[in-house]
Amino acid sequence: MRLRASIAICVVMSSILCAAQLIRDENLPLCNPSQPNAGSVDIITDTKGIDFGPYLESVKRKVKQRWYSLIPSDGMFKSGCVSVQFKILKNGNIADMHYKSTSGDPQLDRAASAAIEWPEELPPLPPLPPAFTDDHLELRFNFFYNS
Repeated sequence: MRLRASIAICVVMSSILCAAQLIRDENLPLCNPSQPNAGSVDIITDTKGIDFGPYLESVKRKVKQRWYSLIPSDGMFKSGCVSVQFKILKNGNIADMHYKSTSGDPQLDRAASAAIEWPEELPPLPPLPPAFTDDHLELRFNFFYNS
């Protein structure tokens, strides 16, 4: 039993260290939680007049629910924000995810990115609205911790 626990801790720690290394390698700016007009989701792609309101509410609800389950227990005592940009493909799959800014805390950053990295065992995000003819929608999610 101890061996399994040790392996699990190593797996969790290695993903946190990988996220920390990725952030360090990219020299990302610290996210500024006091930015004016910093919303929770920014649409990067030209929407071509399509109303993404209902679709985005559905996506935000799913990501937020997953994010809350991934925030480390000591996260409620920390503050900061992290921005993650990614593409949603026509079928709802995620592609090209990357950090745009960091909280400075690898655990908080990893919780945010993991909320978007949709595991295969979960139902995927909904497909893009049929009226939208592009092959993807690019979004930036801004995750705020006690800000």
